[in-house]
Amino acid sequence: MCKELCDANEEMQSCQDCGRLICFDVQGGDDVIRPAFVTSSGDLFCDRCGRAIERAEEEEYDPVEYDEEDVP
Repeated sequence: MCKELCDANEEMQSCQDCGRLICFDVQGGDDVIRPAFVTSSGDLFCDRCGRAIERAEEEEYDPVEYDEEDVP
């Protein structure tokens, strides 16, 4: 069934992380097909994996503080 879905809709790709099919036209999802999610770095994942990756990147983010003298 999954192959038939991919053949019927050329826009479908698989998630880099979990392998689920990604569809740009679907609102909900299941264990086979998930909505698309593009990370802030431009990578394509399913919505579940993409949100998890974004959260992990945000937790790692450590903003650099500048002195006013350093800013032109």
